[in-house]
Amino acid sequence: MNTKKITENLKNWNITASENLNDALTGSDLVMICIPTDFSESLNAFDVSGMTKLIKDIGNVVPDVQIVIKSTLPIGYSHNIYKETGLNIIFSPEFLREGMALNDNQFPSRIIIGKTSEMHQSEPYLSVIKKISKKLPSILTMTATEAESVKLFSNTYLAMRIAFFNEIDSFALENSLSIQNIIRGISEDPRIGNLYNNPSFCFGGYCLPKDTQQAIANMKDLPNKIFSSIIQSNADRKDFICDYLISLNPISFGFYRLNMKEGSNNLRESSSIDLLKKIVGKQKKVYIYEPLIKDDIYCGAKVINNLDKFKEISGLIVANRVTNEIRDCKDILFSRDLNF
Repeated sequence: MNTKKITENLKNWNITASENLNDALTGSDLVMICIPTDFSESLNAFDVSGMTKLIKDIGNVVPDVQIVIKSTLPIGYSHNIYKETGLNIIFSPEFLREGMALNDNQFPSRIIIGKTSEMHQSEPYLSVIKKISKKLPSILTMTATEAESVKLFSNTYLAMRIAFFNEIDSFALENSLSIQNIIRGISEDPRIGNLYNNPSFCFGGYCLPKDTQQAIANMKDLPNKIFSSIIQSNADRKDFICDYLISLNPISFGFYRLNMKEGSNNLRESSSIDLLKKIVGKQKKVYIYEPLIKDDIYCGAKVINNLDKFKEISGLIVANRVTNEIRDCKDILFSRDLNF
């Protein structure tokens, strides 16, 4: 990490980067933690070993500091680590959209304060929130375990909603129906709403798949037919789209952008990459246009840096989301984007 460069870039924000935990913590009233909590298949849960170590390290340096965890956690973790360490720990989940993090910090949908002890006060955390929020939303105080549930079940619902509209889209595609008309008619019902209803190849990214898996794990032996079906629905959607594309039998496939979602510079767990791998695995000729990739070959497909050349050699352009760059290729464009 080039902390000197990072510090220079953040001078206007009054932020300093440090590789030394003691230096970063000394004199602090508040510590916010936001580190990865990847889902471990072997543990059937989030791997929180790094989180636990960091919390204990913080406690050794500044035992009286208020610790606010922003990372997504298994339900019950905050309460357990509080009992183990006795530290002032609050769980306050973030609800940030990829590519919209700054906006969502300034205009949060809600603030959840999850306490591990009734003795713990929300200040100074709330004072920070009030300073950075341009529009203060509802502030809900609850136990940390309830707050962890809010985060996991919120993302599980969003994953379920995506899977629902994707299944409708599969039906529309198979029966040559207008998915735009169907979804518009469904979404006009105010109980359903015109949000989060744009079909995709499947849901991907870093949060929804792993958070859904953790929610299922936390349900244990409780009935969870809806939860457990979400992951399978997503896998079936990938197979359906792959089979449909293969049936079109173009001379070549051109994958336009592999980013996780429009406006993102993140390829991690992208649904387009999963589909790309399936098509490559069928021994088809595949090209990629993705400015984020600097290699000549990616996942077995040739990367084309020139957009005009990419359009010229692609028999069928596959795009999870349609932008103005490829609207002139409508005759050879495959997308389930409602804006196409």
